[in-house]
Amino acid sequence: MQKVRGRHWKSNARTDVLAATLALLSLREGHLSSVHGEGEAELCARLHDLWHSPRKRIESHWLDAVFDQDTRRLASPLAALLARSGSRTSTSIRFRDHLPPPRLTFLRRERVLAPDELWDFLGDCFGILRPLSSPVLRPGLRQYASRFVGRAEEINAIRVLLARNRLVMLVGPPGAGKTRLAVELGHRLDGFPDGVCLMDFSTIHDRATLLDVWHTAISGVRAGSAPEAPKTPAGSSRPADPVATESGEENTDILTSTVDADTRDRCLLFLLDNCETAPSEANEIARAILERSHDSRILATSVRALGIHGEALHEIHPFTVPSAETSPSEALRSDAAVLFLDRAAIAGHRGTAENADAPAVLEICRAVSGLPLGIELAASASRRYPLTDLATILLNHLELITSADAAAPQRHRTLRSAMEWTYDLLTEPARLFFAFLSIFPSDWTLPNVIAIGDRLGWGADEVLELHGQLAELSLLRLDRTGRCSMLNPVRNLASARLYPEDSTAPDTGSRETSNAEEEEPFATRVERAFEAHFLELVETVAAEPDGRDRFASLAPEISSCQSAASTALHKGRTDPGLRFLKGLYPYWLATGKWRIGVEFCRQALQIPSLPDAAIMEILPIGAGLAFRLGDIALARSLHQQCHDLALANDAEVALAHALHGLGTVAYRTDRLEEAGQYFEQAIEIWKRTGFERQVLISTNNAAAVAASQMRFDRATELFQEVVISAKHLGDERTHASGLMNLGLMHWRAEEVEPAVRYLERSLEIWTSLGDAWGCATAHNNLAVMQLRNGELRKARTHLVESIEPRTEIEDLAGVASCLECFASLALREGQPERGLRLIGAATALRRTHEVELTAENRRGVEADEERAVRDLPAKTARAARTIGSSMSWREAVAYALGRPSQRRSKPS
Repeated sequence: MQKVRGRHWKSNARTDVLAATLALLSLREGHLSSVHGEGEAELCARLHDLWHSPRKRIESHWLDAVFDQDTRRLASPLAALLARSGSRTSTSIRFRDHLPPPRLTFLRRERVLAPDELWDFLGDCFGILRPLSSPVLRPGLRQYASRFVGRAEEINAIRVLLARNRLVMLVGPPGAGKTRLAVELGHRLDGFPDGVCLMDFSTIHDRATLLDVWHTAISGVRAGSAPEAPKTPAGSSRPADPVATESGEENTDILTSTVDADTRDRCLLFLLDNCETAPSEANEIARAILERSHDSRILATSVRALGIHGEALHEIHPFTVPSAETSPSEALRSDAAVLFLDRAAIAGHRGTAENADAPAVLEICRAVSGLPLGIELAASASRRYPLTDLATILLNHLELITSADAAAPQRHRTLRSAMEWTYDLLTEPARLFFAFLSIFPSDWTLPNVIAIGDRLGWGADEVLELHGQLAELSLLRLDRTGRCSMLNPVRNLASARLYPEDSTAPDTGSRETSNAEEEEPFATRVERAFEAHFLELVETVAAEPDGRDRFASLAPEISSCQSAASTALHKGRTDPGLRFLKGLYPYWLATGKWRIGVEFCRQALQIPSLPDAAIMEILPIGAGLAFRLGDIALARSLHQQCHDLALANDAEVALAHALHGLGTVAYRTDRLEEAGQYFEQAIEIWKRTGFERQVLISTNNAAAVAASQMRFDRATELFQEVVISAKHLGDERTHASGLMNLGLMHWRAEEVEPAVRYLERSLEIWTSLGDAWGCATAHNNLAVMQLRNGELRKARTHLVESIEPRTEIEDLAGVASCLECFASLALREGQPERGLRLIGAATALRRTHEVELTAENRRGVEADEERAVRDLPAKTARAARTIGSSMSWREAVAYALGRPSQRRSKPS
């Protein structure tokens, strides 16, 4: 801030936030003082948001803060607030303690600003709104027994909209809490001296009903200065007496004249609820209010806009449900969790809000996509079902969860009925399209929908029109990235329409179909179109050369691809299902989605009546992913199953895959002779069947076995052969692996420079391929070499580059290896206790997840452990081992990197 003419502190581009905070303090406390007020925490949070907001710079910096002559520049609570908010300003103010606190005046162009003008400035520039007055009980508004939860930011946003617009529409999906929010605003908002009038359009069926509802609503409002409204006899469509306009001419529009008589010279807030149920009547009454009552405002709720020019839309979203990584205490403070726990307590749930309940509560909230109605219904069932089972019940038996409120409207008795209430507003073609969209397991893009719709006979224009209808009714969600999705309850309803119990196809409307299509159920045709579209995408990407951006187009659609593959296999369409699996395998392998791939293969193998040929295709894929995941036992089991099945069916290619896999497992478990035999047998079959790339891969592994057997000359010869052949074939992945192994050979021969050169070249190739696992492995090997050379700083850099991607892709074997290297680094830095903790954590990880060490690496770890124990007192060594072994692998990674871990508190 800048002092002007001895008394002014003038705002500029860097201090607008400071000026706004001064204004906020002045308006809330009446003056500035050096004493912390009750709102300090709130002010600090607000100041932090404002200071870091792109809106802190405004077009007109015109605010002057004027103090009396006793003001001087000293440290103050305001400076403390600024410091905690992250700003670096050193300018602050304070008043002398022995003087009464002076008042603060704000000027614009030498004119004193009124409080309303200052509030406008704060709202326009900084989003700081006048504090809400305490809720008052409004005549004619509903009174709820339960407390209102959350929506603080939305309440402020709607207040701003209502201040600037005469008609504000709250739109959102069924069950989002639009009515409850509108009623809460009706109780809270001031500035409407003649009261708040609520009209529920779900009870309106015709013009006569509209007038009855109008008179009932307007009669419940506190009487104002307007003349008494004319009453309409039951069942009549006319008022008791005609109402004359100012010109003396009789108004023939009964509704307009009624509105005019009831609202003339009055300032009311009209809450028009459930407008989608009677859209024409809601549109008509809203237009009449806007035309006849210039001081009144309208706040309406609907799943779609009214279609009146100038209406301001505010979308009401479900509550945001915290992610699984959020700490339990923080998760239980979220609006979704607070609402569930509050309503569960009302329903008689005997549990208490403990951290141990957080995962179950969040899962329940996710099952209903954070919809307040769904959360309340789930809470009402918490007395009948365990929290741990309630999420599954919600996903699979949504109709069983009913409201405990006997007076609740029928559409709010279950979440399914709330969805069907909106579904009934759809046209028949839109209902068919709605059912079709449920084939997407998560989200989608319009180009994909158009392409699949084309296979089903829908034109692009028709798809866009139908998609727009669903979005208009809030049955779809659009995000900023251009992707669309459905809430879980909405998807469940759409899926029930796609797969009705009687298995009959929905009416296809006016579209022409062939006789073959008419005989095939609609759901089957949708599945085939969905499957064909995404199979084309998967195989196109699988055919592309390796590269960093190879899977960029596949990654956003991976859930749809996996869903299509699973459906094809379960429905007996084995050929496309296996083609999906082969195309997805490189994606799973390169992106570290090994666990997902393993689970997919596990589920596929459980499909009854799956042909042996298909099983032999799936087993090696699942085994290879399990091996990368570090589950050696599962990898061995799957490879053995494939081996036995291939022998029984005389399938040479499948047998070679199984032999290669068994050799890899044997090498990992230090059974070198056995591993060498398996690789030799696999190479013989690969050569006989003409699989050149597979010959290279098995040869590369056979060379690794030779190296472990100390036959370095033979190993080097084989690795060089692999590098040359892979480069000739254009197999960059095997080329990189061969270079890495050659580097290790030179390192064992104590030829450091060529070793580093080979490893760095290997790292370049892995990086160009975008292979996280390959890059991490190369960094790990480089770290080991730098440790041996005493280059501790370089070693740490490589270890960080190795462990971070391995943590992200959950490469547990690689994480254990990195932890052991971090332990070696700690020992060389003179921290034996830290090293022993890391060794304990790595050992626990390997034991828990059955990730075994090779004999050579085991000797190195044992030597480090002996060294650490030798340098520590026995008691300290035992404690270090215990602490290390008690860490989760993620906590151990955080400890190795010197970062605070987010340890979850254990239940008492």
